[in-house]
Amino acid sequence: MEDQYYDIERRASVKETSRELRRKFLRYKDGSKCIVQLRGVRPFLSEKYDLTAHPNYALTADYDQKNYFDIEKFLNHKLVLKENDQYEVMEIEE
Repeated sequence: MEDQYYDIERRASVKETSRELRRKFLRYKDGSKCIVQLRGVRPFLSEKYDLTAHPNYALTADYDQKNYFDIEKFLNHKLVLKENDQYEVMEIEE
């Protein structure tokens, strides 16, 4: 029961901290900062990271559309067997 009370108290505390940060953040309206919320850590104000400065930025779809990964296409592929393909049929019993 104590753990449950502590969890409720902690969530209320984190919610209050987040609310305070948002008030402070919105008051200054600085576009170079953001509120970061991670599990197990109180929300905090942080500098935004410039994604274009990342070493792997050139591999993203934001850099070049040819890097776009289509998950629907990847998941909806169909296996096509050719005449000379070798395969083994296995029966699985439940």
